[in-house]
Amino acid sequence: EFQDLVLRYTQAMMSQMAQVIMCARRHSIRRQLCRWLLLSFDRIGENELRVTHERIASALGIRRVGVTEAIGRLQNDGFIHGARGEIALLDRVGLEQQSCECYQVIRDEYARLRVTPEPPATDSSPTPPLKAMGKVPVASVVGASRL
Repeated sequence: EFQDLVLRYTQAMMSQMAQVIMCARRHSIRRQLCRWLLLSFDRIGENELRVTHERIASALGIRRVGVTEAIGRLQNDGFIHGARGEIALLDRVGLEQQSCECYQVIRDEYARLRVTPEPPATDSSPTPPLKAMGKVPVASVVGASRL
């Protein structure tokens, strides 16, 4: 059973790498960022993650200033809330709509191979940032470029 899990996980990772390469060639920074954020939120199972713009830029293979601008636009549109080193998910449904189809392709492949838990159920109501609810974020994205 362990060998089967490792093989399924390897297949999922290879599929994800191929999809991400295509995504980088075809989609805008905004759409790539939405995909990356959604996959990160799915992996950690939280609505807030600690990550710098520099780390996101490195993961996406783009300049930090492009990430900063895209995060600012997503924040202005009400999908996320960004603070120094933190990003909170405010509207998952809206962020999914802004993402390219690559997010769904990758998510479906992981679900098909059953190597990760299902992401949180989508809710059309905005999710307040954890800090606004008086909670201290505990999630951290370590090695986020491997997502």
